[in-house]
Amino acid sequence: MCLMEQDDEVIMSNPYYACYPNFVKYSGGKPVYVHTHEAIGFSMEPEAVAGAITSRTKAIMINSPCNPPDM
Repeated sequence: MCLMEQDDEVIMSNPYYACYPNFVKYSGGKPVYVHTHEAIGFSMEPEAVAGAITSRTKAIMINSPCNPPDM
C-alpha cells in the first residue's frame, strides 16, 4: 500500500490467488494479468511481463512458492 497511488498498475500472474487482485484494488491500483501455463510451471515469461509494462506500472507481484503449486 505504501507504493501505490491511484490507478497505478501491478503486474501479476494468471491464474492467481483470489485475494491478490483485491489487495491491489483496495490500494487504489489496477491489476494487470500475465497469463501463465502449466506446461512451463506457471512461470511468467519475460517477454509477456515486458509486454505488460506501461508508464503506470508500479510493481510486479512475484509469488514464490506460487499458487497454483508446481505440478
